Amino acid sequence: MIVGIGTDICQLSRIEKLLQSTKRDHFLRKTFTDEEITALPPERKEVSYCAGRWAAKEAVAKCLGTGFGTQCRWLDINVQKLQSGAPQVSLSGVTAETAEKLGIGSIHVSISHEKEYAVAFVVAETK
Repeated sequence: MIVGIGTDICQLSRIEKLLQSTKRDHFLRKTFTDEEITALPPERKEVSYCAGRWAAKEAVAKCLGTGFGTQCRWLDINVQKLQSGAPQVSLSGVTAETAEKLGIGSIHVSISHEKEYAVAFVVAETK
């Protein structure tokens, strides 16, 4: 049974400004897990990569109904690519605890890019 949905859209130029600024390292460390940072693609594709993951993390927070704060944290959400190319979300820390309390057994995510935007849609199901 579906227990939550969330969606988010992110303008690539917003992420590009952060990646090109002196706050780049702070932005990356505050927003993305070590695994996500290690998987950063070459510079030409890193803006869309980061924007898609930003949107996916925002969509997860909305799906949980908490937003970011004490029950959901940026670094507790890890978005990786399966061998098939499909994105996959895994949770840890307080965010995983929140999902457990809500009875969430699986989270499905879709990420798409179009010119100046990245969008993500998340669906959470019970166990």
